[in-house]
Order: sequence, then C-alpha cells, then structure tokens
Amino acid sequence: MCNVRVNPRALYLLIGGSLFLHLFLLGAGRTVLQDWRWPHEPLHSLIEGLGAFVTLTIAPLLYTLERPSLTR
Repeated sequence: MCNVRVNPRALYLLIGGSLFLHLFLLGAGRTVLQDWRWPHEPLHSLIEGLGAFVTLTIAPLLYTLERPSLTR
C-alpha cells in the first residue's frame, strides 16, 4: 500500500459536502422535482453506458494500485 498522508480536515470536508449534496438532492427529488422525468431514452442509455465504461476502466487500475507486487 502507498504511504500517502491524508489531511483529516479535507477528508471530513469531502464526506460532509457529499452528505449535504445527497441529502439536498434527495429533498429536491421528493418535493420540487417529484414529477420530473427523463424523456430522452437514448441519451439516458448513453450516460449509463459511459458510467459502466468508466467503472470497468478504473477497476483494474485500482486493483493494480492495491497489489503493486503483481505488476513487478
């Protein structure tokens, strides 16, 4: 594993900001955007496919970072 020092304040800020954003969007989805729908299905499918591509691309990179002895 890498010897990387993480600033605890930055980590708490990142987690807190993410929590706030998710709770805000949850509240907006339950109230203001309750009747909103995504009408363009091909664009929605493209975005889902890009998300899957990014996941499948990053997963091997993270795996090699976790186990550096396999790459040497």
